[in-house]
Amino acid sequence: MRSWCMIWRVATNDPMDAALLDWWLDGVTSDRVADILVERRIPFTFLTGYAQFAGERYREIPILKKPFMMEALDRAVSTMLANAGGRGSTN
Repeated sequence: MRSWCMIWRVATNDPMDAALLDWWLDGVTSDRVADILVERRIPFTFLTGYAQFAGERYREIPILKKPFMMEALDRAVSTMLANAGGRGSTN
């Protein structure tokens, strides 16, 4: 539970340019955190080993399927930072 409190605080309050979000965290889906990131307009990518997981709700969010190559991770992060549009860490 303590880790979820920290995740919630970071997603809600901390400045960030982009995020990598595992769909299944500590036995719970990360949809509540994803909703916060969407609301804050912070670009993020889901990481998952599941074939189908989030449905239509997050159809615009990029997905990086596990296991993935480091090159794919690099592309995902580069794309997110480009989509951050130079906002800096002031979200």
